[in-house]
Amino acid sequence: MGTDGAHCGLAYRPHIDGLRAIAVLGVLLFHFGAPLRGGFLGVDIFYVISGYLIFKSILGDLNAGSFSFVDFYQRRLRRLFPAFAAVTLVTAAISSAFLFPTQLVSFEKSLIAAATFTTNFYFYGTTSYFSPLATSIPLLHYWSLAVEEQFYLLFPLAVVLLNRFGYRTLLTAIALITLGSLIACEIINRFNPTAAFYLLPFRAFELLIGSLTAVQVPTKHLVRARSLAATAIFLGVILILGAMLLINDTVELPGLFTLVPCLGTAAVIWGGEHAYGSHCVKLLSFRPLVQIGRLSYSLYLVHWPIVVFSKAWGAEIESPVSWCGQWGHRSHLPGSAMK
Repeated sequence: MGTDGAHCGLAYRPHIDGLRAIAVLGVLLFHFGAPLRGGFLGVDIFYVISGYLIFKSILGDLNAGSFSFVDFYQRRLRRLFPAFAAVTLVTAAISSAFLFPTQLVSFEKSLIAAATFTTNFYFYGTTSYFSPLATSIPLLHYWSLAVEEQFYLLFPLAVVLLNRFGYRTLLTAIALITLGSLIACEIINRFNPTAAFYLLPFRAFELLIGSLTAVQVPTKHLVRARSLAATAIFLGVILILGAMLLINDTVELPGLFTLVPCLGTAAVIWGGEHAYGSHCVKLLSFRPLVQIGRLSYSLYLVHWPIVVFSKAWGAEIESPVSWCGQWGHRSHLPGSAMK
């Protein structure tokens, strides 16, 4: 997803693109009907990566005395808007030609929501995820982009303000907000799981787990323990792949079980920073995987319209949305696998 919006001055880490590749491949396989029931967790992986890169970028600029809100948002706009605009315009053109009038009215409303980064609010109020009609909504997957952009609207301001009270206060506040978001998610899941699925307050802990991963651990002997970092990468990959293979419709997500892929992603990122050159990092840095990761944002943008229009044209693409009717209120809609 929008994880590409990090500061251009950050050192490039190909293993993070390898993680992006795993995330987007999970989403694509899930939405195109592969038997990967937890592929939707790719969205959660993207959120952790994004939270890590953005916080690391902001901290670097603050420490250098060069942070600027204008520069921050200009960088994101330059990186994300061209692909977003191109896919949205093409999707709008195809929709105007092939959707029924009632569908077109809904599409136009979702288009306005997409342009204002409020798609998650729009679908929260209008779309039932276990409805078969979900596969007729070309921009449904944009909900996850809206969550991320809303985070980026609020997070930099919060970091700048809290940092005035000291670095320790900043980290303590982020840790407390992370815990509060997770607890709130667990509570609201009991009576309004759709809100937990769509809305930023109940998704923020995923992005903030990534942000906390960007914190430099002061215990130098830990950081320098290359074998520990390599082990963290290995265990992180196991957690990610295990979650994608084993988590299914019996689990309410987001929630406590979301910690499995989120902490797995955080472990891989942290380990990669301190065991660069290890076998696991080299595997995640495998060139074809990295290339997929670098295209992950664009792949995420285009994949769901392909599913929708293929169904409209009668192509045999079995989307997991068709399973949602069996899942009840625990269903995971298209786009939950993003970013």
